[in-house]
Amino acid sequence: MDRKINLCLGFHNHQPVGNFDFVFEEVYQKAYRPLLEVLLRHPAIKVTFHYTGVLLDWLQAKRPELLDMIREGVKKGQIELKTGGYYEPILPIIPDEDKKEQIWRMNETLGQLFGVRPRGMWLAERVWEPHLAKILAECGVEYVVVDDHHFKLVGLKDEDLRGYYITEEQGVTLKVFPIDMKLRYLVPFQSPAETLAYLRRVVQETVEGNACSENQEGRKRENGEDSESEGWGKEDRAVRGTGTRGLASGESLGREPLLVLDDDGEKLGAWPGTYEHVYERGWLEEFLSLLERESTWIRTVHFSEYLDRCPPLGRIYLPNAAYAEMLEWSGGFWRNFLIKYPESNNMHKKMLYVRDKVRRAGDKEAYRELLSAQCNDAYWHGVFGGLYLPHLRSAIFRHLIRAEVLAEKKLHQEKNFLFQEVVDLDRDGRPEVVISNACLNLYLDPAEGGTIFEIDYKPALHNLTDTLARRREAYHQKLLQLAGEGEGAEVEGAEVGPETTEGESGQEGK
Repeated sequence: MDRKINLCLGFHNHQPVGNFDFVFEEVYQKAYRPLLEVLLRHPAIKVTFHYTGVLLDWLQAKRPELLDMIREGVKKGQIELKTGGYYEPILPIIPDEDKKEQIWRMNETLGQLFGVRPRGMWLAERVWEPHLAKILAECGVEYVVVDDHHFKLVGLKDEDLRGYYITEEQGVTLKVFPIDMKLRYLVPFQSPAETLAYLRRVVQETVEGNACSENQEGRKRENGEDSESEGWGKEDRAVRGTGTRGLASGESLGREPLLVLDDDGEKLGAWPGTYEHVYERGWLEEFLSLLERESTWIRTVHFSEYLDRCPPLGRIYLPNAAYAEMLEWSGGFWRNFLIKYPESNNMHKKMLYVRDKVRRAGDKEAYRELLSAQCNDAYWHGVFGGLYLPHLRSAIFRHLIRAEVLAEKKLHQEKNFLFQEVVDLDRDGRPEVVISNACLNLYLDPAEGGTIFEIDYKPALHNLTDTLARRREAYHQKLLQLAGEGEGAEVEGAEVGPETTEGESGQEGK
């Protein structure tokens, strides 16, 4: 094949704060370890990994041999590592100072463990808001990876997304790569041959598109028309993805399309049925061997390598977005989870309230506890457990109460203090009452008849009122359909597969 395609392969690995140790171990055995073992047997295949701080902490304590495998891949130039928020927070909903601290902590850890300075970043749940560009760039981040859905929301099409774009906030720029949804649904659920066929189609479509564009430009020149004088200008065409600018020197990949597959590493082994499919039946081995055999036209590249060799397709401004499934669950905007689930909002606003105490106390250990409590998984719900899993919620409250106790030791020198405050705790415009001492927190809502909506027992680091109301979820309709159709009927999407490829981590092992 005359034309080539560039393929960025990436894997994101995460377990939530508070998840059971046996889940970490099971996912390690089924996904994290075998994935690296197979990849290291194919050193020509370049991959990018993101490991959250929660998982790295566990690996250092329980499975340091995996860190040695990562170091081996980094040393050989096979593995590139991305940074992220250390405890995998949804960045837009935490204070800017905490955003930076989460990223800096991850950068520092990656430097200490692997001797690297990451250039790119994994964005938790790919939740993007435009103001992030400036903050991320100020942390040394050169690029992020989000879904092609983000780009399609502003009118771009698949053929416009065969590279990366550049965005800016207040003049500060950041590069953005689109994850190809088709690849995300193919891997690993369809055969490697089907993935290869898809890559061939993309190459052929790119060749035909370039030829069509060149013919149109040629006819305009023959007719004496100025191709820049009307319609889209040169830069606008680049933004629309209808043209690609080459490099002045060095090998140009400019007219060779790029596709990005960057997805959960857990789906390669930890999801139901995938271990047998991916490893025992050899899907991954076959897939990587196929990429090696077809290396004359498929080039696996690191994101940073592609950045250095290719210019952006153009400038773009992405709207508030996440992956398509997430937008469906949240009603189009991630923050709507804080409306749909008052329990999540209370947890989030408690985090902000405790943060103010921690900031005033200046206690470093309390700040670490607070950052741990920003882990995203317990704040929302999609298909898997998330907010519905009590052990994840309990872990968030445990870290928040621990942070509060440490801060209060500095703020209240006396052991038997009694503190009372009237404050709009949940940010609904109506005041709540907080009564606190060394043993208890009581949160009261006068607008609800003086209801006590939170009782924290500090010696046990436990919220005694950590409960969740029952609500109708979209997927309940499928269960009702099943009940109506009778025993033995299948519910579309009930099995974990391409239809449920996204979701928060939980006891299921992400």
